[in-house]
Amino acid sequence: MKRGCFSLLLFLLSFSTLTWADIEVSNIYLQNSGFDDNAHFDYRISDNGNVAQEILPVFGWTKDIGVDYTVSGVYELGTAKTFNTYGKVPSKGYDGKSGGCLALSTGWDQPMKYYQTVTLPAGEYKLQTAFYNGSNSNEGYSLLAWIPQGGDEKASSVSSFPSNQWLLDEVNFTLSKETTGRIQIGFKAVSGGSANSAKVVADFVKLYLVGDDNSLISKARTTLENSISSAQQAYGDGSGKESAALKFVIDEAQTIADNASASYVDLFNANEAVKQGVEKYEWANSTVNNPSDFTQFIVNPSFEDGFNGWQQSGLQLQNNNSFSLKAGNYYVEKWVESGNIIGDVSLKQELSKDLPQGVYILKVSAQNLKNDASGQQGAWIFAGNDSTKVSEKEDYTLQIIHIEETLPIGFCTVSPTGNWVALDNFRLYYAAATIDDYKTEMTKRIEDANDLLDNKMNVVHRKSLQSAVELAESWNNSPSEQDLPSVASKLRKAMETAITSAAAFSQLAVSIAEADSIVNAGENDSDLVSALNKAKTVYNDESQTIADINAQIDLLEDALLIYRTNNATGPVPVVETDPRHARGATMAFGRASFSGSGITERGFCWGTRNNPTIRDNRSTIAFSNNGDIYVIEGMQPSTIYYIRPYAITNQDAVGYGKTIKICTLPMGNITWSYNNGGSADENTRINSAVKDACDIWNNITSISGLKLTVNYGADTPTADCSYGGWMRVGPNASYQRTGTIQHEMEHAAGVGTTERWYNDATYRQNTSTGFWLGERTDQVVQFLENDNTAHLKGDKTHFWPYGINGAQEDDGTRMLYYANALIVQALGEDFLPPVSGAFASPAYTFIQDDNEYYYLLSASNVSGNNYTILKDNGENVELQVKDLKSLLNDLSYAWQVRFNPVKQLYEFKNIASEKALANNSSLVQLTDNENFGVQMLGSREKVVNSEFNLKSYWLTFADGTDRPNTLTASNNTLAASRFDHRNSSTNQRWILLSRQELKALVGDYTEVKEASADNRSLIVYGVTDRIIVESTDKGEWVIVCDILGRKVKEFYMQAGMKVELSLAKGLYLVNGHKVVCK
Repeated sequence: MKRGCFSLLLFLLSFSTLTWADIEVSNIYLQNSGFDDNAHFDYRISDNGNVAQEILPVFGWTKDIGVDYTVSGVYELGTAKTFNTYGKVPSKGYDGKSGGCLALSTGWDQPMKYYQTVTLPAGEYKLQTAFYNGSNSNEGYSLLAWIPQGGDEKASSVSSFPSNQWLLDEVNFTLSKETTGRIQIGFKAVSGGSANSAKVVADFVKLYLVGDDNSLISKARTTLENSISSAQQAYGDGSGKESAALKFVIDEAQTIADNASASYVDLFNANEAVKQGVEKYEWANSTVNNPSDFTQFIVNPSFEDGFNGWQQSGLQLQNNNSFSLKAGNYYVEKWVESGNIIGDVSLKQELSKDLPQGVYILKVSAQNLKNDASGQQGAWIFAGNDSTKVSEKEDYTLQIIHIEETLPIGFCTVSPTGNWVALDNFRLYYAAATIDDYKTEMTKRIEDANDLLDNKMNVVHRKSLQSAVELAESWNNSPSEQDLPSVASKLRKAMETAITSAAAFSQLAVSIAEADSIVNAGENDSDLVSALNKAKTVYNDESQTIADINAQIDLLEDALLIYRTNNATGPVPVVETDPRHARGATMAFGRASFSGSGITERGFCWGTRNNPTIRDNRSTIAFSNNGDIYVIEGMQPSTIYYIRPYAITNQDAVGYGKTIKICTLPMGNITWSYNNGGSADENTRINSAVKDACDIWNNITSISGLKLTVNYGADTPTADCSYGGWMRVGPNASYQRTGTIQHEMEHAAGVGTTERWYNDATYRQNTSTGFWLGERTDQVVQFLENDNTAHLKGDKTHFWPYGINGAQEDDGTRMLYYANALIVQALGEDFLPPVSGAFASPAYTFIQDDNEYYYLLSASNVSGNNYTILKDNGENVELQVKDLKSLLNDLSYAWQVRFNPVKQLYEFKNIASEKALANNSSLVQLTDNENFGVQMLGSREKVVNSEFNLKSYWLTFADGTDRPNTLTASNNTLAASRFDHRNSSTNQRWILLSRQELKALVGDYTEVKEASADNRSLIVYGVTDRIIVESTDKGEWVIVCDILGRKVKEFYMQAGMKVELSLAKGLYLVNGHKVVCK
């Protein structure tokens, strides 16, 4: 906020006493109030032509404009330049003088606003502007206003602007106490295009303090005299540090107070200078035992405004009373269940360059506990280069000497041992330091830097650090407080880079030493020897970059790993794959359990061939999220992959789990723009957040054609967005983050903004609320929550979990952001269209085998001995009602199913004719051409025939619309009809049987029963009165036995199904899985 210019030079300026009653205070509180600063004119008298569309920043003012069309900017009075065709600039201002004016023109009921935030003392005020309308349209609204924080605004009532003349506009308001608020100028259009509204220029914004000038000046003089008296008390006997500076301020102020002709502005500025002088004097005389409170320099120190002002990752806002040291209503925390660890979290705020150098004492209420027990490791409070460990619940104190340009403060954990960290109530105190204090600190840093230079590092980083050390030593020989921040900052930055460089060389040296010991022992592994020789060459060359060094480390470590595992001893660890998983375009996610002693590495390996090993690609990236989720990055979009978990022991034995086949999605293509309507810092945060959010969604979803149009909304409390991507982000920094943008992108993609979300019983449990009913979303949520009974819940507007519904839910972790994107993709696959007019997002929903034959049965007829089945009759495709026994040797009923990863669509080719299914209007045809044009959507309803549980699918012909034709059995006639996603549309759903499954359905169970049961593909769990069995990537013959081994049930279930069994309470075995029916 602006409080005027407080420089002592203002004391020397002479102001004549005003002769009118009201006193103009514009120049005290406002910057560029008359738009007359020649250096900031956008167009001058010499310019001509027309500006059709251009919204420009205005010096001194904050822009609050939510559209990116029509015109605003500062035009010099008298210019021939027109705006928006009919907007003309007059030759002189309202008062007949030259200068500048603010041009404003828009349409379609849109507002255009500029404002400044000020703090005004109690009093009666008058706010004025003058508008000139140079067009023939008169309609529109003035947005001149005073908008106090937490109070009612006082706004203009002007709603018409006469053509080709000036109109004075005025707003009056009274303040009973000092109040912070906005002085606003602007224009709002009427409905319709901009031609329907006036095209105005504003000559100035003037603020007056209303009242008798003598009385107002008298009050200002009394205020100044009281401040001088307080300053004299602070000055005392003049023995304090910087007392001469304070004495000069007091004397200058007294001269103005004694001047009977001093103006209100003189008196005001003198009073501000006295307050500032006293403050600086108190700072100069503060000590560690009696410090000055600098907590005001911390934005939002107790999190009462969420995470506004802070950069954080992994923490959450909490308003309960579990943390007894909290101050106010909120604190921040990370908590996980007993037996887990919280992982790495961070919280940071960079304190401004206005912070003086000196001694600082940071106090923070914090804890790092494990099941309420103290003594935990891995958590710190930090300030600048120093830190202090956090364990017990208490107030922590950290004292540092600040010598740089900015001061970072915060909290972090690195491999913590606790399961609950909490913190609140940051406090900062200042004590003056001497030049000797600064020299001591600088000497310590120089010694650390010289120690670092003894290490091997990149030659460029070495020279940079040497240069910084020389500069610091030169400063030490001739110290200057003025140069201190830049010298110290340069040394720190050079050390940070050198530390990274030296660490890379050091790590490579460790790997070389290990490889040398193996080779020197007589082992002649050619791959290891080759990698070792390359590593030595790189290590001995300091011109190598950090990237070069790290690449060589990876190569040598891989060679060492392969050597060790080929020569492993000891037991192999047991690795069990959780069949639940998720995938994006360039990423995949999995879970697994590991058992065995001495496990040193866990992760997932992956490749494009079945049963990948650690020789292929591997990833150990993991996030704690209801157990560990492993993340694979760097995959190619639209590619079939195989992923499986692995573990390595300290004896180099490797164990593997079951392989999962996945298909990555096509890369998303979400684009965005932002109007940069906020301050520089706000624009930086918003641009970064939008880019990050779009990058995450583009790497995890296949959404294409969504364009985000992001605008800064000064009056937007948080953020908002419409279907299709028109978004506003407000000034609250807690909402200028990736999580908020992803939340608003949910609305852009249909959550809460489409009827399918808020008014459709096909997709919502209670039509507009409750569970989302799509099967793909359930699968993703259950994977993320590690809970087989989890569902996505929501109201008419939002979903949870992972909806990031407010800054308090944004913990800044990548896993939260990834989970959000995975759910949005799943919603799209369930047919919540992320783009208007689009169909469900296509995906690999049926895990087919290119070498298998499949038979297509209509889900509308699966009872008895005869079934409705798809056949190639030699000329075309038709439906026949047949006994399945007669089909086994007739290839005209058999189909090869192939999948195209780029299109995410299937092809159905008849084995006998080698022709593919195709669609032409309502007709289903065969074509000689390759035709990957069928999208498969799994049904939520299973089809039961005796002991067979069958999965059905919609087979839609992709045509780029939201209602494609779908393969349909209509009265035993084959047709293509409009897609109907209701559970009752059995005539549009189809069952795909493999040859083995077809034999079983006609009574020959030999192959399905003798097929080796792969229990790792089943998910089995108990709930009240039921046991639930889920199949994943393959069909299974399931046998349920009681605790005595007696067979209770047996049945077959196809891949991708859920079967619920009503059983008596007790312990059961389901294909070897022990499960309790509760």
